[in-house]
Amino acid sequence: MKEVYEVMELSGPGGKSDEKTFLNDVLQLEISGPDEDHLSVIDVPGIFKNTTEGVTTKNDIETVRDMVYSYMRNPRSIMLTVVPANVDIATQEIVEMARELDQDGERTLGQDLLDQNTDRQSETRFFRDVSPWNTLEKERVGISALRTRLQEVITTRIRHEFPKVKAEISKRLQVSRRMLQALGTERDTPEKQRAFLVGLATQYERVTSHAMSANYGADDLFDKHKELRIATIVAQRNDVFSSNMEFWGHERDADSDDEIFDDKRKKKVNIRTTTDKDDLEDIIQPQEYLLSPSLGITYWLKTLYQDSRGFELGTFASTLLPAIMKEQSKKWDLVALGYISDIMVMTHSYVLCLLEAICVDERIKSGLVSVLMDGLLDRYRKARDQVVFLLNIEEIKPSSHIK
Repeated sequence: MKEVYEVMELSGPGGKSDEKTFLNDVLQLEISGPDEDHLSVIDVPGIFKNTTEGVTTKNDIETVRDMVYSYMRNPRSIMLTVVPANVDIATQEIVEMARELDQDGERTLGQDLLDQNTDRQSETRFFRDVSPWNTLEKERVGISALRTRLQEVITTRIRHEFPKVKAEISKRLQVSRRMLQALGTERDTPEKQRAFLVGLATQYERVTSHAMSANYGADDLFDKHKELRIATIVAQRNDVFSSNMEFWGHERDADSDDEIFDDKRKKKVNIRTTTDKDDLEDIIQPQEYLLSPSLGITYWLKTLYQDSRGFELGTFASTLLPAIMKEQSKKWDLVALGYISDIMVMTHSYVLCLLEAICVDERIKSGLVSVLMDGLLDRYRKARDQVVFLLNIEEIKPSSHIK
C-alpha cells in the first residue's frame, strides 16, 4: 500500500502531506482461484460532511459523494451499506441515498460496524457469547451469513438483469456487424482499392440523385441526417430570398397603412441564415444585416426630378430612370451575396454529411475530403463570381460590402 500511495500521489503512508487525499482513479486488484466468488467488490470511501484541516477539503466532500453515487446508481450494483452500530441510522446519509436509488430494497444490504475495542477473539465466539449480539438470528450475522446473503442477492440480480444484458449485447453486436459490413471487403490490392472507391462514388451519386429530386423515402439516411434534404433546404432558402427582396431589397418605400409593411419597417434582417464555416471563410459573405427601407419615396422622386430637369417639355429625361434604379437597388448586392453564401454553406454541409454517413473509416473520409476540397472551393468561388457578374450586368455596382 505504501507503493500505491506513492504511485497514485496520495497523502498517507508512503505519500507526501501536500498531496491529495482522494482521487477518481481506481486501484484494481484481481484475485482468482477455484474457490473465489465471481464478483467485483468496490470499496469506496465513506461519505463525510466536515473537513479536517490539512487532510480534506470541501472539494473532497463532493468528490467522494459523486464517486459513491456513480457506483450506487448502477442498477446492476449491489449496495452494501456499512454504518456504525452505535449511532442513529436515521442520521446516516448513505442509507438515505440507498433508499432513493433502490426504493424496494432489492439490491441493498445493511451491515453494522462494531466498535474496534470490542472483545472479539473470533467472530463465531463473539456472536455466540457476547450480549446482546448473541440474541440475533444466526443466519443474519457474521461473514458466513453475509456471504450466503450476497450470493442470493447476486443470483437474483443476475436473473433480473440478464435479459437486459443480453439485449444490450445483441444491439452492440448488430452495430459492430453493420460497421464491419460498411468497411467492405479486404482492400489489399490496387484493384480492390479502386473497386471500393468506385462503390463509394456510386453510393454518393445514388443518394445525391434522390436528394436532388426530393425522393427522401428512398434511403434511411434522409431520416437520420436532415442536412441531406438539400432540395428542401434550398427551396426554403429561396423563399427567404424572395421575401428579403420584396420587403427589404429596396432603398425607399412609400408611406403605407399596411401593418405588414409597418411591422417589417420596425426591424432589421440578417442577410445570412446559416452559420459560418471555417473552410469557406475567404469565400462567403460576412454576417451583416439590412435596414428597413426609408419612407417617403414620393417626396424623394419629386426632389430627384426637380434636381435633374433639363429642357424637355411635359416629360422627364431618360437619364432619370437609371439614377432611380441605381439608388433603389443598393441592397441587391448584400441580398444576393448573402443568398449565394448560404447556398454554399448548405452544399458544403451536405457534402461533408454524406461522406460522413457512407464512410465508416475516418481515415478514408478525411482523405476524400482533402482530395475534394480544392475542387469544391473552386466551384464555390465560381458561383460567387457569377452572382457578382449578374449584378454588374444589371449595372448594379457592388458596394464596399462585397469582399
